[in-house]
Amino acid sequence: MNSGPPGARREPDANRATSDNLPVSDEVPLAAEAAERNIATLNHQLRPMLVRLAWALCRDWSTAEDTVQEAFGLLAQRWGEIPAANRRGWLVRTVQLIARNQARRNTKFRGAALDEACWIAPPEGDPQQQIMRAEQVEVVREALGRLPPEQQEVVRWRIDEGMTFQEIADRQQVPLGTVLSRMRLAMERLRKGLM
Repeated sequence: MNSGPPGARREPDANRATSDNLPVSDEVPLAAEAAERNIATLNHQLRPMLVRLAWALCRDWSTAEDTVQEAFGLLAQRWGEIPAANRRGWLVRTVQLIARNQARRNTKFRGAALDEACWIAPPEGDPQQQIMRAEQVEVVREALGRLPPEQQEVVRWRIDEGMTFQEIADRQQVPLGTVLSRMRLAMERLRKGLM
């Protein structure tokens, strides 16, 4: 060991090969390389399961792949913040959250498309088609109006606002199963009423 004045640079010991001997600037790339290798290993081990999980939530393979890629990108950004023992669970939870958010956005988009198709006036065109369209919209509105108020709320919040069933359950302050039953019953009544 070198003994010199305090503050003097310590010479590396030839018998010790540790990162203490490397300049600080070399330690960061080594840590980053190790993180990249570990992320690549996790990716290899978990990616198929995570993609299936994401697909189960969003029902689209391309979106599922993007979801998993986004989760691994977030893992790379937060690698040092997440304890090693928690990384697999963190990835699963992150994929679930991203996939649910994506599915919710897709539902809102479909709800908006349905809104455009059903609730707003059609563009200028054939007057006969406009009359038929207005009659169809009125029939749907009347059928919705005949539903019990709780079922009307579920249908409108689900279709118009793109809310999840859990969000509707929270808003109505009832169990999730009750909301699902209300939606099923409403769809059955609408189907019978529109046939």
